Amino acid sequence: MPRGRRFEEPKLNLKKVFAVAIAFVVLIMVIIMLNGIFTGEDEGNITSEDYFVAYQNNKWGVINSKGDIVIDPSYAEMIVIPNSKKDVFLCTYDVNYETGEYKTKALNSKNEDILTGYEEIEAIGNTDEGQNLTYNQNVLKVKNNGKYGLIDFSGKELAPCNYEEITAIPDVEDKFLARKDGNYGVLNEEGREIVNFEYAEILNFGEDENTGFIVRNSEGKYGLVDSLNNKVLNLNYDGIKNIHSGDLYVVKQGEKDILINREETRILESGYDEIAGILTNIENGIIFTTGNKYGIMKTTGEIVIPAEYDSLKEAKSGILIAETNRKIRSNRLIKTRISSI
Repeated sequence: MPRGRRFEEPKLNLKKVFAVAIAFVVLIMVIIMLNGIFTGEDEGNITSEDYFVAYQNNKWGVINSKGDIVIDPSYAEMIVIPNSKKDVFLCTYDVNYETGEYKTKALNSKNEDILTGYEEIEAIGNTDEGQNLTYNQNVLKVKNNGKYGLIDFSGKELAPCNYEEITAIPDVEDKFLARKDGNYGVLNEEGREIVNFEYAEILNFGEDENTGFIVRNSEGKYGLVDSLNNKVLNLNYDGIKNIHSGDLYVVKQGEKDILINREETRILESGYDEIAGILTNIENGIIFTTGNKYGIMKTTGEIVIPAEYDSLKEAKSGILIAETNRKIRSNRLIKTRISSI
């Protein structure tokens, strides 16, 4: 197999390895017991297979949900199983820790080499809300001639190896940040370019993958596009905060936060140090800070609650969680005053 360079994965810490191994053993035991309890079936009648990483004698392998060894524990590096329902196991081997070189390959449950013909093959890692490592369940990243592309688990090419870089977008499962000819764009799971490759930087915007992306051009100006590459805000700003509600957005001109609408009309631009949030009911206004204290202001600039809290967050429409002197409390006074705006 062709060789690659190991830039991101350090040599295994044995203490961490043993902790991971114990966790895997416990997880597998629980799954097997639950399977027997809820299905009432014996091992011979299990119809769907799940695969798990196994660790034995300082080596890594693969077992199935019945505890049978699928891949003998013979690899010094942990095998990656991106989707436990699919018999696609990604192995790293012949690692040279001095030079950073290594080899990769994909195996199936018959211990056969699959998805061959690439210099490298790897899962696309991401993190969930708890900062736990996850892998894309449908797509793999491959490398040929020094450039990257995407394939599915059957080996079908989704995006050709034309990209200098392909990485996950934090908190987004089915879209990927890619770089081509020095510029960034976005690919979806089908390998289609959904955001044009014309930006110096792209950041996720909103709480899910459907909201859009903050984009920056080579002149350092920021704008906003939606997930269909439609322009939402022009590239006119020194920054865009990941704060929005309805058609209201918080942008920066210099170091100053400014509240604008979809038409890019300035709604509010003074009376605070920063804008920390936009309330769900946009008629209620914004959460603002002054002197590191939080309060509430209408979009007209009228102060509803003075900046007197150490922290102020909206739990749901009309109800806020306030923190004073490092004590979090549910404050009826705040709820009443918000409801009466």
